Amino acid sequence: MPAVAILLALLQTEPLPAGATARMGTTRYRVDWAEALVFSPDGRTLFAAGRGIRAVDVARGDVRVLDGSDGLPSALRLVDNGATLVAAFADGSVRRWTVATGRPDGSRRLIEIDSSIPAALASDGRRALFGLHVCSVAGDESRLVLRDPDKPNVLAIAPDGETFAWAPDRWAADRSVRIATLAGRRIATLPPGDDDWVPALGF
Repeated sequence: MPAVAILLALLQTEPLPAGATARMGTTRYRVDWAEALVFSPDGRTLFAAGRGIRAVDVARGDVRVLDGSDGLPSALRLVDNGATLVAAFADGSVRRWTVATGRPDGSRRLIEIDSSIPAALASDGRRALFGLHVCSVAGDESRLVLRDPDKPNVLAIAPDGETFAWAPDRWAADRSVRIATLAGRRIATLPPGDDDWVPALGF
């Protein structure tokens, strides 16, 4: 048997470690990658955004597909006490699902963009950042927060819903983390640290 076939067989039959409920990348739970993850408030369901969005039963490992499209979700938030899942996509759109049923609860294109850009959602799910553009999920606000020579690679919005941070990719001349308000006021610039670039941010 070819070595690749043997390896695949082992991956599919190898028992899970003690305490683990699912393994990413096998037939028990297969995704291309995970761009964003969020747990339900009770910790029983994990929502994973990669190429589409899936809900994983943590105890059983069962997978439910909420969005099986080729869309690229960049950010996930649970709102309404966990009753609604909100996802911001790299194409400038936001989609919602009712968690209990898995049914779509609306989709809206908030900004027209030419290429995929990172996105972030406020904790209440009412505002989204696409690059350095802030949009209201209701669709009544869309504006450039500020201008910066370096395109954001990662974004995060603080719990206050008014402060955000971003950092460019590893090829930017200045790889510092920038912190500002959604009103456009710059607060601070932080060096990237020993790794020389920042692949993820969170408040």
